[in-house]
Amino acid sequence: MASRSKVRLWHGAGLVLSSLALVAATSPVAAQAEGRRSAVVQAVEKVGPAVVNISTEQRRRNPFSDSVLGRSFAEWFGVPQSGFVENSLGSGTIIDPHGYILTNEHVLWGASRITVLLSSGKKYEAEVVGTDPGSDLAIIHIEAGELLPSVSMGSSADLMVGETVLAIGNPLGLSNTVTTGVVSAVGREVRGGQRIYTDFIQTDASINPGNSGGPLLNILGELVGINTSIVAEAQGIGFAIPIDRAKVVVDEILNYGRVRDVWLGMDVRDTGGGRAFDAPDFSVMVVRSYVGGPADRAGVQPGDLVLQVNDRPVRSAADWNTVLGSVQVGGHIAVKVKRSGVEVDLSIAAETFPFPLAPNIVFDLVGVEVTNITRALRRQLALRAEGVVVTGVRPGSPAQRVGFRAGDVITRVNNVRVTKEEEFFSAVPRMLERDSVLLVVVRRNASYYVTVDFT
Repeated sequence: MASRSKVRLWHGAGLVLSSLALVAATSPVAAQAEGRRSAVVQAVEKVGPAVVNISTEQRRRNPFSDSVLGRSFAEWFGVPQSGFVENSLGSGTIIDPHGYILTNEHVLWGASRITVLLSSGKKYEAEVVGTDPGSDLAIIHIEAGELLPSVSMGSSADLMVGETVLAIGNPLGLSNTVTTGVVSAVGREVRGGQRIYTDFIQTDASINPGNSGGPLLNILGELVGINTSIVAEAQGIGFAIPIDRAKVVVDEILNYGRVRDVWLGMDVRDTGGGRAFDAPDFSVMVVRSYVGGPADRAGVQPGDLVLQVNDRPVRSAADWNTVLGSVQVGGHIAVKVKRSGVEVDLSIAAETFPFPLAPNIVFDLVGVEVTNITRALRRQLALRAEGVVVTGVRPGSPAQRVGFRAGDVITRVNNVRVTKEEEFFSAVPRMLERDSVLLVVVRRNASYYVTVDFT
């Protein structure tokens, strides 16, 4: 009995000593590792699995494939007679466990095939849910058959200049590359599509080709921006779309498949500031309030100076358009205007654009009437181009000043191709956001770029 007790005692002591030795051997390493697990590391561990690599294919057609030159073109330049494929890379962020991914619209532009690579190494074909070229945002979807890791949405409204941010993406195809930096500035002016936004986030976290569409995170691992562009001529200057504006686009696309154009029924123009307008600084002036529209019903009058929108100072038309980018149909915006030296607070309903009024708006704003090109018109006017034909020009209008005539064919509006009335009038909401519109006009056999200035 005594010998067995000794054996058990020594066996137990050996286990204790072994455990102590293991703890002694591993504790310093574990402690060091835990000490190195900074807030940045924790944020990367939290969000990294939700960042994806997006690769796209764009099929380019051989321009001579249907001609006798097709075979020679293929032989001379090594291009298949049927065409060739271009590949591009970008990044994206899983915003919903069911496979919805937020990225830049330009990452997907022209893609005939979209492939998503997860951090786990799994690949999936993706479908486009919706895009918004004006904000350079898009949502794609993959069927993974399981719930996926997703990112937590933060807020860009309270970002502080100098606070730490992280960019994760796939620069030059290098998956899940992490860079850190700070918020260099907020409210930067950047052109996005046909708009100029004045709310971009500037950061010195390295953003390189392939990072587009990837997340900009705060130190808590929350999504505060979508990395979108860099200044090629400089180092340490990158820009991200603020997440508060992206949330509006996400909500619109997921619920409606597109971003509905907000209609306030008013046009504004930059004043340039100065005493002549009784403006305290640079401001914008209401130049048109459409009868019966939301602004007209709210009491807006031509000549009003817009000082604030939703408590945000407005110093330019770009500021005005940026604020509208964060407003959804069905909501209201609080507008402070100055009229005859008196400040007036107004509330304007955000409604959908009334497309039945588009022809009247174009006639009033641009000064042209257009219609589809029928067979009869094509024969009568000897038209060859595809687009909409001008049937009337208002005397004294901007269109007349630049030389428009009946019979001219408009084929593009702000670089967007149009082949019928519906496509032409669908460009009107974005047309109203600018002081001018760029048109491609065909007269006889010649094409011209024409800028029509509304001011």
